[in-house]
Amino acid sequence: MLIFSSFFAFLFGLIIGSFLNVLVFRFNKKENFSFWQSIQGRSKCPYCHHQLKWFELIPLLSFFFLKGRCRYCRKPISYQYPLVELFSGILSLVVFLRVFYFFPHLPFWQILSLFLIFLFFFFILFLLSLLDLKTYLIPKQIVDFLLLWGVFFNLFYTFKLISLRPDFLGYFNYLFFRFDIPFLDALLGALVVAGFCYLLAKISQEKALGFGDVKVFFALSFLFPWPEIFFIFVLSFILGGIYAFFALLFLKKTRKSKVPFLPFIFLASLLFFSLSSRFLSFYSHLFF
Repeated sequence: MLIFSSFFAFLFGLIIGSFLNVLVFRFNKKENFSFWQSIQGRSKCPYCHHQLKWFELIPLLSFFFLKGRCRYCRKPISYQYPLVELFSGILSLVVFLRVFYFFPHLPFWQILSLFLIFLFFFFILFLLSLLDLKTYLIPKQIVDFLLLWGVFFNLFYTFKLISLRPDFLGYFNYLFFRFDIPFLDALLGALVVAGFCYLLAKISQEKALGFGDVKVFFALSFLFPWPEIFFIFVLSFILGGIYAFFALLFLKKTRKSKVPFLPFIFLASLLFFSLSSRFLSFYSHLFF
């Protein structure tokens, strides 16, 4: 059962990864992001504009079947397609296994529901990361949607009066003041983390951090209420610092080079989800 479910989780991730590629490649930074406009129309070769057949759109497999080239004009296909699809499949598999092993006592439909909820969070962050890497832009519409999603679930927990939160920080719990009310803790996290990031972006004139990143931290505060958002904030800067160090040494980057920061926020959130049981415990109250 587990092997069968894991395979379909990976396959589902591949399909979503293919869909993310469509959104990224059709994104036009000169226009406002439109989800519906991005998914309209059949996929075409970016060079010869030949409409692709269904067997040329199979995630991961089509790239290798076509040997990385368009079947009509023989122009090379971007390696972004298989890499994004493969990472999406692995991401989906990791999230599924994490949920499955944390909630082995739950009925399968509840495990599936939690899996889809968590996966939705991370695929939005992954999409934002890809757009940031490609264009250095973070579409406001997607961040607003992430914020609405976070506020909805946060208020849901708050109105269920979830006041007893798991002691996942051990001794470090005593270092953080918190209300133990999800919505108030989210506001506290937004005030501290997003507030600090706003000042950093303002003072540095967006050289150290962009206002788009500030909005993402604000939205994530409702998904990872205080003090969780603080740890994601610190971890994202550590990951970004490690990348900057090696980029200066080996990638011929300079201190003035632009570095998209959202991928590090995404990776920090994913690491926190993978290593901490707090996030899973919080959302488990959907069914308990």
